[in-house]
Amino acid sequence: IKNVEKIEKGMKYINKEIIADGGRIDILAKDNNEIYSIIELKVKEDKELPWQCIYYPEVIREKFRTNKVRMITLCPEYRLPMKKTLSKIENVEMLSYSLILYQKKIIDINIKKEPLFEGYIDYKQWLQSYKP
Repeated sequence: IKNVEKIEKGMKYINKEIIADGGRIDILAKDNNEIYSIIELKVKEDKELPWQCIYYPEVIREKFRTNKVRMITLCPEYRLPMKKTLSKIENVEMLSYSLILYQKKIIDINIKKEPLFEGYIDYKQWLQSYKP
């Protein structure tokens, strides 16, 4: 997805498939606040996602010498155990998507934010509480 504005208005695409020791970051973007945003794309639930959500932000923090990194996951659906697990990881935003097809070709994508679990810190709350 080079059109990351589908994920969030004002988001700017930087690069894709960034090599990280032990993995590969799908998409790197910056949001309206110029904060690096990692976007992990999944076609189905992936048990490696929690590891990616913990490790990849550290990679970007070190590479770009920044303290602030967003982690956005994009998956068709999240089963309850995955939602609970990801909710415990700081700064993870879960988005689900559905594809709109016409004659077996993708013509659009619907994206929605998944509901938060108790103890999960919303990105906007996190941004307000951040002190550089």
